[in-house]
Amino acid sequence: MTQQLCLPTDFPVVNVASVEALERVRLDLQSATLVALDAEWEPHARQPSATLVQLAFRAASGAQHGVLLDMLSLPASHSQHLFKELFQSPKILKVGFGWLQDLHAIARRLGPPHDDSCAVIRPCLDLGQLHRQLLSRRVPSIKPAGSSLAGLLRAQMGVSLDKSQQCSSWSARPLSAQQVEYAALDAACLLGLFDSLAAAAAPSRNAFPESCRPVTRLTGQSSLTGILPPPMSLPTSSPASSPSGQNIEGTPASNHEHVSHSAFHGGSAPATPYFTRRVPSSTQTPVPSSVSTKGLQERLDEAIKAWAGVLRVDAQPAALGLQPAKTKASRKQRSQARQAAEKELPLSVRTPGHVPRDAAGRVRFIVDSMAEGLAHQLRLCGVDAATVPAGPKGQRHRAYRQMVDQAQAEDRVILTCDSVFIRARHTEQAYMLGRTDKYAQLEEVVEFFNLHINGGDLLSRCAKCNGEFIPRAMTADDLSPEAGVPVQVKQDISEFWVCGTCGKVYWQGNQYGNALSRLTTRLDNLKLRPNS
Repeated sequence: MTQQLCLPTDFPVVNVASVEALERVRLDLQSATLVALDAEWEPHARQPSATLVQLAFRAASGAQHGVLLDMLSLPASHSQHLFKELFQSPKILKVGFGWLQDLHAIARRLGPPHDDSCAVIRPCLDLGQLHRQLLSRRVPSIKPAGSSLAGLLRAQMGVSLDKSQQCSSWSARPLSAQQVEYAALDAACLLGLFDSLAAAAAPSRNAFPESCRPVTRLTGQSSLTGILPPPMSLPTSSPASSPSGQNIEGTPASNHEHVSHSAFHGGSAPATPYFTRRVPSSTQTPVPSSVSTKGLQERLDEAIKAWAGVLRVDAQPAALGLQPAKTKASRKQRSQARQAAEKELPLSVRTPGHVPRDAAGRVRFIVDSMAEGLAHQLRLCGVDAATVPAGPKGQRHRAYRQMVDQAQAEDRVILTCDSVFIRARHTEQAYMLGRTDKYAQLEEVVEFFNLHINGGDLLSRCAKCNGEFIPRAMTADDLSPEAGVPVQVKQDISEFWVCGTCGKVYWQGNQYGNALSRLTTRLDNLKLRPNS
């Protein structure tokens, strides 16, 4: 069984929502050598603006702790100083995963003129790019993975990452204990992933020429060069000693907690923690609260020399959507611009990194409400295609959450036209449809997932709710009056099929024959001849 990653009980997490607390975090930068960064925002936002920024600090002493910056409470004028010191400090290696969107979201939240603090990050390293580069070089112990962080952790470290809170509302205050732990873990796991990739790659360091040196990365271009450093110490799953001092004070109410003492500089423990962590169970692997200090700085310096580069982010206001367009685009122009942007999405983002199948090798789907017509067509072909309700206007993130939760719980693949959902990478079990017509979408799904559909599958599921039929056929006498079957039909038809979920009644009349003929022709066009 795959172990689930979790935070240990002695891993300090600092919640920062005041200028005073922010200044204390700036002092931690003086002792930090490695900082992992992640950000959260409202999941339905087309132009994400960070509401929470997570940092995971590692000091030269090996001590580690997490910092949560409440961007809704912190003044941009003060936050920019922290980000500028962090991003431009030559002594701190900054690591992230697909973090261009995180950086853009932070810049949007800061707004001009403070957003220029995110314009240049040095030295920095995108762990997703590092993994892909090492994989392309066929480095031993580097394993193929999907495009998501959870997929990489599962493939490379053999642990699972709970993403159930990813689609929750990140602008609501106060945050729940589950959100706080999720956010802190999202940054903390990057420290362990960095160690894992470094240790796995180290034995092959002599395979690369000494002349290779880092290059500048411009706006997310993947270009990794350099020799690989010696082995770095792997984190252990055994409980580690907590750094002196504790993390949070205050009460878990509407007022956000501030740092009482620096996690690196010591101090007395606060009386009330922000949230209570569960003791890791036998199925959970905790993130270490500290790592070995033996040769830690030397190995980190070599990693910076070999891998890290400079990231220059286009922080112009127009590029970040900070200024409205001079002229209002028509609906057609907006649609065309959206379609053009969706075509530019790389295949690795549009396609699923993981396709679960049942014991018979079949793929089951969850179809977004934006493609309801496709769900109907898949059900007519006998394909298991569930749907989720669209939800109230302005609450799109709730549909995201439900789709992700159901896909993971039932081993389904999400089918959607929503580029915002796909870009956010809420799950690796998602596919973005490239066509708009429901029949063209059916053809696209059948071809991409190599679905094998035969004659016995056609019209074998309830097209209304995706339910399965009651195994035995019913007679007219078996039907209840509430079924709504006309009297004449009951007299003419001898067999009826009833959905075991919603109770809808089907029979083989003229519509059945026409539908079967159309589906057979459609499958013939796909060169998937149904068996009679």
